[in-house]
Formats: sequence, C-alpha cells, structure tokens
Amino acid sequence: MTKMTLVDFAKSIRSNDIMSNFYELEGQLQQERVRVGGFGIIDGFKVTVNDYTLHIPAGKIVTREGDVQEVKGTTLQIPFILPKEITYKDSIDSDTYIVGEDGTITLAYAPYSLKNRGYLTGSYYSSAYPNSEEELLITISDTRNTRIQATNIDKNILTLDKRYAGKKVNVQYLRANNRTDIVTVTKDGQFKIVESVNSTSSSIAARDDYADQFVVCYVKTIVDDPDRLEVYATPPYQEVRPVYVDENNKLYLNGIPYEGTFIYFEEPAVPQLRTFWYDVENNKLYVWLSIEGVEQWVLVNARNESLIARLAFYKPEDNPEDLQTFNFEHREDMRFLPGNYEVQVNVNNNVLMQDEFTEIVEGDETNGTGIGIKLNYALDEPSFVEIIVTHTVQTNPINTVFERVGSYVEDNSITYSEAAPDLDGMNFTTRKEYRMGENQLEVYLDGRRLVRNIDWYECREVGIAAGTSDKTQLSTYFKLRNKAEDGQTISYRVQQNVFSYSHLDKLLIEMKETVNEALVSANAAVEKANTIAKNANNKMSEMNDKMETLEAAVKRFDSFLTADSILSIRNLEAAARKGLKSNTYLTLVDVKPLISIKDLVAGDFYILSQEMNGQSKVLKRGVDYEAEETKDSIQFALSQESILMGGVVQITGVHFGL
Repeated sequence: MTKMTLVDFAKSIRSNDIMSNFYELEGQLQQERVRVGGFGIIDGFKVTVNDYTLHIPAGKIVTREGDVQEVKGTTLQIPFILPKEITYKDSIDSDTYIVGEDGTITLAYAPYSLKNRGYLTGSYYSSAYPNSEEELLITISDTRNTRIQATNIDKNILTLDKRYAGKKVNVQYLRANNRTDIVTVTKDGQFKIVESVNSTSSSIAARDDYADQFVVCYVKTIVDDPDRLEVYATPPYQEVRPVYVDENNKLYLNGIPYEGTFIYFEEPAVPQLRTFWYDVENNKLYVWLSIEGVEQWVLVNARNESLIARLAFYKPEDNPEDLQTFNFEHREDMRFLPGNYEVQVNVNNNVLMQDEFTEIVEGDETNGTGIGIKLNYALDEPSFVEIIVTHTVQTNPINTVFERVGSYVEDNSITYSEAAPDLDGMNFTTRKEYRMGENQLEVYLDGRRLVRNIDWYECREVGIAAGTSDKTQLSTYFKLRNKAEDGQTISYRVQQNVFSYSHLDKLLIEMKETVNEALVSANAAVEKANTIAKNANNKMSEMNDKMETLEAAVKRFDSFLTADSILSIRNLEAAARKGLKSNTYLTLVDVKPLISIKDLVAGDFYILSQEMNGQSKVLKRGVDYEAEETKDSIQFALSQESILMGGVVQITGVHFGL
C-alpha cells in the first residue's frame, strides 16, 4: 500500500495525480473488503437439479482481490458414470466361480448397466437378452463358448438354472462406483465441473486443481436403481464469504445466519428457544429446548448413562474376621438401593447366586441405603472376594437418571451329566421365561461367564437358534456351542428389565391422549343429550300449550247443543242470528235527489225501482244511484237521469238479523 499523492491546487490541477489517488483509494477499499469480511460467495447460487441437469441461478462473489462480481446464472450437464469392465480374471478368490447347489453365484460387485443407468436388474436383463450380454456375459469355464442366461439378478447375486450347480463359470460384467464432483465458479464468472474418480469412498479432486476458484456445490452421483444425484449447495460445502451482511441487515457467519443469544445468570421468566441459563447455585448450565413438543430446560452435557459399576476387591488377608460380613459403609461410591439386585458377588471367580447372600441396609428396608453384604454361610477359608455394585451417580431428575432399571428375577445351577437325557445336545431349559434379543439371559460355566452367540446362543425351540424376527419374544431355551464335561456346573441368570421412566411417560402420554379422545367423545355425547333434552322440553311445552287449548275448548262444550236439544233463537250464536231473515218491507218515495230510509242497514237486501207513467224500471247501483250508510239509515243518491224522469221510487227488500 502506497501513500496518496498530495495535490497542490494553488499551482495547477493534474489529472494524473487525481486518478492516482482514485486508484489508491480503490485498492485500499478492496483490501479492506477482503480483510474485514473475507472473499467468497455472498448471495445467490441456490442450486437445483433435474435429472442430470444442474440449474444455477445468478449470484454475487467477492474475489480474492476484493472486487464484487455479479455472476449470471447457467445450467450444467453432470457427466454420466463410466463403469469399469470386470472379467473372470479379476475375481477375488480364483479365475472362475463355482455355481452353488441352489444355482447362485455371488460376485465381488453388483453388475452395472450403462444403458439402464443403474444396477443391472433381472427384469431389464431378461427383456434385453441376448443384447444384455454386452453388460453381463456368463460362460462355462471348460468350453468358453457355451453361454448361460441368468434366471434372476439381485444386486451381486446371480441365479442360474440348477442344472449348472457345481460347474465352473466365467463372468464378465460392468462395475460402477459413486462419484463426487465439484462445481466451481471463477472470478470472471465462469462455471466449471471438477470431476473426481469413481471409488467406493467417493473421493474428490484435490483442492490444488481449483485453488483459484470458488466452490458452488458438491454433486454426488450415487449408483442405484437407477442412479441418482445428491446436491450439497449450502455451507460448509458452498464456499461462502466468512462475514457478510445482507440487504436486511442480517449478519451471516460462514454462510449461517447469526442468532445472537445471551447466557442468563437468573432464570428468565419467558425464555426463548436456545436460551442459556447458568444456575449459579448448583453450578449447572441449562438450555431451553423443545423436546417432543414440550419446551423445557435441558441440562447441557448431562450424562445419558444412568447406571455405572463400582468394585470392591478383598484379598484373603483383607477378609473380615467372621469370613461372612463384608461392610463397605466407608465407601460412598459403593452404596446401593436395597432390593434392586444392584449387587453381584464373586468368590474365587465363582458367581454367587442371589439367595447365597443378604444385603446389609442402613435404615429401613424401604428408604434405607445398602452398605454391604453378608454371606449366608461363612467362607471355608480366606478367599478372593469381588463385589460389584451397579448404581446411579448422576443427580439428575429421576426421569432422566433411571432410564432403565434391571432386576434379577431368577437364577439356577445345573450339574451336567452325560447320562441326563434332557441335556442331550447341550440344550438347556430355564425355569423362568426371558425375552430373546434383550440380553436378559446370562450363562456361566463353572463360574466363568460365557459370551452370547459365541459360547452359547438363545433358542426359540429346543436346538433351534433364535432369529431376528424372534427378538422380544419369550423363550426358556438356550444351547451351548461346545460340549460340557461330565460334572461341570452350568449356571444361568434371568434378568428382567422393567420399564424406564421415559417408557412409562410415553405410556402415560398415550393414555392421556386416549382419555382426551374419550373426553371429547363424552362431551359430544353430553352435548347431543342436551340437544335431545332441549328438543324434548320444547315438544313438551308445545304439547302443554295444545292441552291447555284443548282444555279451554272442552270447557265450552256445556254451551253446545246435543242431539236431543231443541233449536231456538236463543240457542244460536249472534253471528248465526244475524244471518237469519227478520221481515220484508216496501216503501214508495217520490223521486228526489237524495232519499233517506230509516231502519235500513247495509246487511239488508233491497231493490230500487222507478215507477213512471205505468212503467217500471229497476235501478242499478253505481249507475242509477249510489247508497251510503249513515248512523240510523241508508241514503240513496239518485242519478241526474233518474231525477229528470220523475215518478216514484219503490224500495222493496228483506231485513236480516233477529
């Protein structure tokens, strides 16, 4: 870095001096950009893959020189895997393969199909045969001319017709391995694919081959059926700028958003996820996490193991005076929980059964602490005594400490005799059932513990070894691999594992979910019952109203007429009497514009007619006259034509209403 040129504006302004200073400032800016934030990818390049085509969108990089370079997006074609040809001379054990009795051959590698872009499958091989012999050729070794077609292909296992069993055959096929390529971008914005070699470990190219380029992603081509690609385009695979702040003022460290957090020395009232709290009083660090949907404080670096063994070893000279009572109350690490089968006693390398000693308890049996053991019978002579205590030492909450608790439920010893028919073939039967595959059974020969699946194995039936599908199933059988000698003692111990607190917690959660479901169903039933009761109440209320109406109607029956009643005017309702004829009337009135007739009401029937010169004309209402009812009469207004005619008006009719 050089100093900037001092420009004296008093004399003159020279462009060379100004441009030199600009270049110097630009160089300093570039150097500071690299020193402060580093170089690498700062944005974009979110790679996606479709078949063997990579789609790389645009992005930005900071070069090693400190320049900010915008790079346009592109698409790249990933090269296919090129397999290697394997001939019969490349086989592992010999130049040829011998067909098994079941007609199978196990190759060193799974055959590959270049045309199918994946492992050679039986369906493709059969459908393309004999053209598929270009990728898998099987010939009989003695003739080298007789070609054989496989009946099935399962990865590296070929199946032939059983008539070729025991014959020597030559196999020529293609072999392929995974490959990991690297996609890079240069400082000029040019993308490149750096291919690696095909290998089982999927080796990658050396960094020197692309030292001046930036890694955009790793592309792993995996041999499968068919082949598939996996793209790794995020840190740490993508070479990003170590320190970067985006347009939203979010800080990225090595491509990962920085989520700053604090360590609280007092428990926060409302902790956020991944919040740390240092419990000063107990000297423990906790982090607030969500475990199985429940947010809680979790102890950092807490022990996951719940059980740990401690040993007390007594030489003959260290034996107690009574050769019977072994007390280790002075050792805090040897204290144990009484009645939980945490103590194992070995005398001269012979394991004692649980009924051969008792536990010494400080305090009561329920809440006390085990501090030693006492043999039921004193030793014949001072011996080597080994006492192993398995117990918990971590002061975590009980549900995380006791992840699993083992308890011995039964042990027994059998003296082998060749004359015993039930021990023929080294088959033994336990008195207590155990679960296969869960290490619940221990077997000893003359006090020496035998190794499962090496010295002995579990059986689902007499002499029949247990398989994977038999795991967790109950059994009472086991078998020794080597024959015991007459008089040797075979001991066994069945250890039953009780549920851990986490298991019980899961059961309780399931029970709680079941109870909640039942509660929802019960609430729905209650709501339905309430609806039925409400509807029933409404119906009852409606029926009550109808009954009251009916009762009121029945009360009126006293005023009703019977079949024997005599019908008279007073028996009739007013409405009925109103419609009965009262009397008739006839009135003559001289013609005049307005004629008023008393005692005539609108309900009466009447007819108006005009008499003149011996002729009679019936008048029409609305044409020849209009009628209007007053308080005590009806007034008839004659038309002008009727008035001019003169004469008299005759009004006849019938009165209604009694």
